[in-house]
Amino acid sequence: QPQPSESELDEYYRRQQAQQVQPQPSESELDEYYRRQQAQETPQLSFSPSDDYYRQQQQQYIADAHQDGRDVPYYPDTSRYLYQEWNPWTTWSICPITCGDSVQTRQRTCRTGSYCYGETIQHRPCHFRPCGIRTEWSDWCECVD
Repeated sequence: QPQPSESELDEYYRRQQAQQVQPQPSESELDEYYRRQQAQETPQLSFSPSDDYYRQQQQQYIADAHQDGRDVPYYPDTSRYLYQEWNPWTTWSICPITCGDSVQTRQRTCRTGSYCYGETIQHRPCHFRPCGIRTEWSDWCECVD
């Protein structure tokens, strides 16, 4: 079975990311949520009825993340997974050599500030034809005028 091209894979991952965009709670909602969590002596995963939105978002995000192989940060002080959103990966860099082995890279940045965990840069090998093999010099030839 033929393998998909790099551009087909990049497009597939872009479409997957676009489908995963979820509504984010406002800053004031998050601030209030954290205040309530820190006020509790023991952080718990059982929320009050007003926290149903957060619990549902948390459960859905965790399930989606594990299914898609994404990183999910865990914060023991709040017993809560936080929403994170990455910008798409850049395209792979051009292989910096014309023969032999080297490495290509690509990068991504966190769209939600400092709340993203996982790789910001990826590396992969790139292989080109072997570099020329050096042999002994041949005999000098006569110059032609």
